[in-house]
Amino acid sequence: MNKILFQPWGGLGDNLQYSTLPELYADRGWDFYVSEANAYRSPEIHDLVWGTNPFVKGISKEPHNIGSCMYDKRLVPHKNIVFNQEIAHGFAPKNDLCKLYYKPNFIDELKDIIVIDISGVSGSKSIPLRFNEMIREQFPGKLVVSPVFKRKVTTVVNNEFSVNGHVDVDSLMHYADVIHSCHHFVCSFSGQAVLASALGKADTTCYIPDGWQGHLTSGQRHQFCFSNIKYVTF
Repeated sequence: MNKILFQPWGGLGDNLQYSTLPELYADRGWDFYVSEANAYRSPEIHDLVWGTNPFVKGISKEPHNIGSCMYDKRLVPHKNIVFNQEIAHGFAPKNDLCKLYYKPNFIDELKDIIVIDISGVSGSKSIPLRFNEMIREQFPGKLVVSPVFKRKVTTVVNNEFSVNGHVDVDSLMHYADVIHSCHHFVCSFSGQAVLASALGKADTTCYIPDGWQGHLTSGQRHQFCFSNIKYVTF
């Protein structure tokens, strides 16, 4: 039997949470497919997450048998979604970071630039003024720009952060290039934070809203928090 993945939410993080599974199934001799019904807020999410993954055999019309149907609770409370998804799918967990097989290009003109993206669907609440001030204090004299997407990935945009200009983004893969190349990436608690982690962008600061901040005070991290980027709240 082939393994066919489906999830109904469609976000970038929603898809990336399963990104370690194709390789794990391949190691067991299973062929991994993505259901043709799998949800995407943008078709570019498929191209970036699944289209570049060498362990994905393709798209299947057959009924799905893995994905959202396998996970209904956080099995290990102090571990994140990737670790728990591997357990839910029958594996001894090996990973706690998403896997992205796309190799980003380096954009030299962004190497000294702060890129901030506080758009998104999840965690897209108002950004406090103090966060704006903190970033300016942390990177004095640096230009701060925000992305402008040629094709919208989300209709939720937050314009409360003061920027010096904008960087045009042609595609989701180009967005990955931008995150990879910039001096520091600043973002809201949404799909772009998951993408930054998957890219291994340690120079990332993610603002997490007050209502989601339990991991910062109780020691139990939110399931979509990852160890290789920094989270702050006020």
